[in-house]
Amino acid sequence: MEKTVLRDSNSNETETLANGLIKELNKVDLSGDVMISKVLADLTSENSVLTQGIEKTNGDVLRENLHEENETADADFVCLKQFVKANIYLPNAKQAQDAEDVWELISSHNLELHNLSYEKQISLSNSLLSNLASDKFKAKVKRLVGVSDRVQKLAKSSESLKTAYDKVIELESKKLSIIPPSTQKHEVRKIINENLIPYLQTSSKVFPETYEPLYKMACEAIGKLNMKVRTRKTRKANELEESVAD
Repeated sequence: MEKTVLRDSNSNETETLANGLIKELNKVDLSGDVMISKVLADLTSENSVLTQGIEKTNGDVLRENLHEENETADADFVCLKQFVKANIYLPNAKQAQDAEDVWELISSHNLELHNLSYEKQISLSNSLLSNLASDKFKAKVKRLVGVSDRVQKLAKSSESLKTAYDKVIELESKKLSIIPPSTQKHEVRKIINENLIPYLQTSSKVFPETYEPLYKMACEAIGKLNMKVRTRKTRKANELEESVAD
């Protein structure tokens, strides 16, 4: 059985391993064991710091996703305006009037809402969509050429924009002093390698009924992670050899 987490395991892998160990250990009542309780508390605390660091590092990805979702929502809103505007010039008087009414509704929500802040854009878009779905406008929208599809697309992209915006706001609201995951992962790995595994190994011999299953579980989890790490290193080495050969 493998008893040591390899140094080359990355931050996400280390965090996932620690989360799994913490979850399994918490399934057993170990409150009477002061030593394991302290090790578990330390591991939980340090892994929480690692999790926060990973989330903060992913902030750039979340912000880029927000930008992309915003561009999609902007394009959908502009496209909706163009379709409604075109319907105003239809020869059918009823459709033309419906288009005028919908255009007036859009205007009341700001024809340039796609150029506003995220918060204002989301709020105004939701209000506009709510009105378009109301009994007063639902039939009007349905009678217009191509407008119903554009409303549905705007509703979908606006919801995606709100989700992306909420994730960024949640991340930024934490305002924590973050330790880089590449550094913090070593603290978590150290607790597992130097404190948790040695204690479980010793206790599995003294109290096998309680600790032997936990020790085997931990070693198996480490073994699976180490296999993944070794496979990745071997693949990279092979790719390097192939690139040199070329």
